[in-house]
Amino acid sequence: MPPPPPPPPRPGQSKPVSGAAKTATNSLVANFHSTAPLSGNYRVKWRGKISEETPFSSIMKQVEAGEIGMISQILVNDQWLTIRDFLARHKQAEAIRIAEEIRRAEEEKARQLAEERAAEQARLAQEQAAEQARLGREKALEDARQHELAIARARAPIAVQQGTASGVNQFIGVVMMIAIGGVLLYFVIANYGKIEQAVSTSISGKKVKTVQLKVGEATITDDTSGGVSNVRIKCNNGLVIKADWQRNSSNEFGYDIYEPSVNMDYNRYAVMMTARSVIAAYLRGEYD
Repeated sequence: MPPPPPPPPRPGQSKPVSGAAKTATNSLVANFHSTAPLSGNYRVKWRGKISEETPFSSIMKQVEAGEIGMISQILVNDQWLTIRDFLARHKQAEAIRIAEEIRRAEEEKARQLAEERAAEQARLAQEQAAEQARLGREKALEDARQHELAIARARAPIAVQQGTASGVNQFIGVVMMIAIGGVLLYFVIANYGKIEQAVSTSISGKKVKTVQLKVGEATITDDTSGGVSNVRIKCNNGLVIKADWQRNSSNEFGYDIYEPSVNMDYNRYAVMMTARSVIAAYLRGEYD
């Protein structure tokens, strides 16, 4: 025997809501509470009666309590809408607003990434340009050093050659040096006064400057009349460098230098650079 139907509602009492309808209502109400709060006062039409303006939050409490249904109508912008349609439109508008915020956030993120990428590329390009400039300066300095060395070698009056000699040639050389040394010794003893006079004449009119350097002692003899001058550098390690030089205003360095001579085997490039640095410092007045 089927159960009896529920009794009809008393006057003033709303019709009982079924389980499925109550579930749908709760879902819509939950959607309402999960979105941004609605504001404003609305008039409600329910079963032919129109209420005074009521806050929407109070209207939703009446829906939750079952006093009115979701098909009740509220007056929105001079248009009657069911509460269900009003919530659906509000939810759709809120979804559009959220989607717009997400789109703007993604566009802002993409813009920031593009700016960061452009800044990184500019930084890398600047570093690459600086590195190329540094390499260019180093190459220019090396080319200048090589050019300077080539000029010095081209203007040297005597080319320096190195090689090895056989045992017989070495023996002959030693004998010849002993013989020449004996002749020179005899010449010095026999002509001591003449040599003193020659040395005295050779330094007349020349400026002699002796300076103490970190590498040793340097003596610069400067023929201010434009003749051949010389420099002698006695290094702390025993190396002695001698080189003739001459003032030349048309030269890019302001002077010409001849191939230096040394008293021991040594790096020729280092010898030339040492002699040049001393002459250049002297001409710049650093030893005054």
